[in-house]
Formats: sequence, structure tokens, C-alpha cells
Amino acid sequence: MSHRNDQRIRAALVRRSSVGTIFQMPNGTHRRAGFAAVAAAIVCAALSSAQIPSSRFLLSVTATNERGAKVEGAEVRFDDVVLGITDANGQYFLARRPMPGGSRELTVGLPGYSTFSRTIALPSDRQPGIFVTAKLTREPLLISDRMLERRSSPAAKPANYEIVPIFYVTDRQDTQSADPVERYADERSHPESISRGICEVSIPKTHVAGARETPSWLRFEYHPDPNKHIMLQSVQPLAPDPFYQKLSARLDSSGTRDVVVFIHGFKISFEGAARQAAQLAVDLNFDGAPILYSWPSRNSLLSYTEDENTVQWTTFHLRQFLDELAARTKASKIHVVAHSMGNRALASALEVMAAKRRPRGKPLFSQLILAAPDIDSETFGMFAREFRPLAKRITLYASKNDDALLVSKIIHGSSRAGDNGKYLLVAQGVDTIDASSARTDFLGHRYIAESKTIIDDVREILTKEAPPEARNLLPALFENFKYWIIPGAAGPRSANR
Repeated sequence: MSHRNDQRIRAALVRRSSVGTIFQMPNGTHRRAGFAAVAAAIVCAALSSAQIPSSRFLLSVTATNERGAKVEGAEVRFDDVVLGITDANGQYFLARRPMPGGSRELTVGLPGYSTFSRTIALPSDRQPGIFVTAKLTREPLLISDRMLERRSSPAAKPANYEIVPIFYVTDRQDTQSADPVERYADERSHPESISRGICEVSIPKTHVAGARETPSWLRFEYHPDPNKHIMLQSVQPLAPDPFYQKLSARLDSSGTRDVVVFIHGFKISFEGAARQAAQLAVDLNFDGAPILYSWPSRNSLLSYTEDENTVQWTTFHLRQFLDELAARTKASKIHVVAHSMGNRALASALEVMAAKRRPRGKPLFSQLILAAPDIDSETFGMFAREFRPLAKRITLYASKNDDALLVSKIIHGSSRAGDNGKYLLVAQGVDTIDASSARTDFLGHRYIAESKTIIDDVREILTKEAPPEARNLLPALFENFKYWIIPGAAGPRSANR
């Protein structure tokens, strides 16, 4: 049944198709209606610098220097929580959404400038948004006599971190830079090729699960410190044969002989993806070989459409790698975890792999985990029907608090598989998890790496192959369709209400 001609059943609460069931979420959707409008306005403003009405946001921050010039990259915080950074126009908008009342300490800062601070109270639903101009004054450089003295280097501090090796495969352009952070660019490889290798990422021993520790000017941290922050330390490119030899050696030394492939989403650099993969490997207590597949995201909010084209371009390389991995590795199990837009490349690659697979063949993958998929719901359902036989279990995480996917829905004009704000996708052979209660960033999109509850659930899947009923999940029914809820999330009322 097509998207245009779908039938509405039970007062338009359920939409059924040949690929799965997408049912409407009757509770809570009205709360996001206001944000849907402002999200669209913010997207348009980012692209055309249009003025946003004050009724569409809670807070507008404009950062300027002492000459009145706009300041890009200033960090905006409420109390000790980072909201975001100012854009090229020196602006940051906090969209309207339900938030706790009371006064907040607003701070805006940038290294080298004095910190702007003000106590504000957020407006109510009917009040206009607050405009704040944060004037940042450059701080003078103070040079003391001691700074001019020649002094011996202080004794090296004992290492308070561990090194996590991450195997990687990427079709980013290799810059040949000696700096590991700059080694792989946000451009497609030319000539079209795949690079393989091992990178080393340091994780501080004080690491907290769900955190990707990064320097903050609020703590006077202007440079990364491996004892405090997750850092990409080295990159070692390898030819295919040495790559798989080292992968086999890693599996031989592990207790599980499992492989997990991480596929990142939109707006992330190779360095950021490597740091995230290492963080996940540690937080999941994964004992096998973690592999990062990094496609050339432009790492820019305004490059969303470019990333959409690139993620389709990378599909061919991802499929080539997954086929190669299945053929050359001696892993007991191969798992794949994809996030956001990365699910588009994975779904397209798996669809072709499934078409080439021999009927009733052994599944190539153990666990497929699809987190916050930025892919059309009905398209995902059709893909899932095709690649379902490739894995023992497929898990889909969706959240009604994922504002990044709400913006994607506005851009594309159709619901996303990872957004259950209005409809929740339930497809045969796919375990759908309502992750709306997961605590994460303000956009609610990175819960796969930031929510301890979700991380714990994924760990149960990868390490124990635990089905939903054996994990800390709440079963839910709607019109006899079963799905699962992370405790604390509010789903639709049961059909047996």
C-alpha cells in the first residue's frame, strides 16, 4: 500500500502497509507542534538568515565583540549544561519546548574573551522569547616575570588514561597529514577508494559512561588533555592483508571473537567518529574487535543535503566492506550499530546484499542495531522486509523527543523511522524500542551514545543476545502490535484501554 493511498483504521490511529505497521501516537504530539514550526523556521533562518519571530523560540542569543562584530563559535550554557554554540551570524536559538521553570544562569564565552553572564527566567508558552545580546570583551594578555623565566619542564604526570585501539574503514580523502586529527578530511576520496587501518584513542580513567569528555572554556580547558578528555592519539593506515591479519590477531586475543561495526550519522568528522566509537566500545564493555566505518560527512549543519548525497555514494563502499568482512574475518559473530543518517547507507547496502544471498542461507550478522534512523518510515519498512533474513535480530530505537529527526521530517515532508512523535513504526521481524525517556542532549538525537539506559540495553543485546522480554523493558500493545518501552517513556494507550 503506498504512502499516498494508505487507509486509516480506528479513527486514523493506525496506518498499515505491506511492509509493517506505523501507528499514530495519540499522547504528547501536541507538545511538539509548536516546535515543529520553529524547527522549520530555524532551518530556513540558517539557510537564508531570515528573521525568526519571538513567538517561535524561548531564547535568542547574539554574541558580539567590543566593536559590535558578530562572534561565531561562542559557547552558550544554562547553569553548567551546554546548549550549543553561536553560528556564523553570531546567533543561537533555543527552540520552544517544555522545560522546568525558574531562573537560569546564562553564560556565553569564548577562549580569549571575558565571560558574559546573566540570570534569566524563561518565558511561559504565551510570552514572547527573550533576546539577549552578549558582549564579549577580549581579555588582555598578562605576562608575568615568571612567565619570561627559563624553567625546566615539569615532571611528566603519570598517565591517567587507557589506549583503546579502533579498527577503521573509511572512504574519506586521505590528506597524508602527520596529525591524526587532520589525517582524513570531510571530503570524498579521490580517486574513489577505501582506506583501512587502526587508530588509537585515549579514554581517561575518570570517564563517565555516556560522556564524550571534551575541553570546556568554562573549566579553563583550552587544549585537550588525555588525562581528562577522550582524544584521538594516532592513525595507522594498513593495506587490506595486514588489516585483516591484525583483526584476526585481535579476535584471537579476545574472549568472544565478536566484531561490531559502528556507522556514524550526519555532521561528524573522522576524529569525532573515532572518539565516539572508542567511547561506545568502552561503555559497552565490548570484548571483541570494534570497527569504525566512517563516511565523509561534511561536519557542518548547513551541509545536510550534501551529506544526503554522500551517504548514498558511500553505500557501494560500505557494501563492499561488509561483504569483505564476512568473507575474510574469522569472527564468531558480526554486529552492526548504525546511527541517524548512517542507517540510509546500511539499509541500501543490506538490501543489495540480501538480493544476492542464497535462499535460506545462514544469517551474515548476529545483531543489527538501528538507532534514530533518519530514513523515511515507509522506505525503511520496505528495506527491512528485504534484509530481515540477514540478521538473527534487528532492533530499532525511536524517540518522540528527537528534535533533529523532527527537523528532517519537516525538510522531507514525511515521518522518519527513528521519530515516534506522531507515528511509531512496527515492522515484522524488527524489535521496536520507544526510547523517548532516554536522557541525552538538548536535541534528543544522540541517545545511543549518551544515555546510560540505552547503552545498558545495547550491551545486553551485544553481549548476551538478550531478547526484549529478557531486558529491562516494558512491553506495550497497540491494536495487537507489540513493541517495547524504555522505562519512564510514555507510549500510546493499549488497545485494551
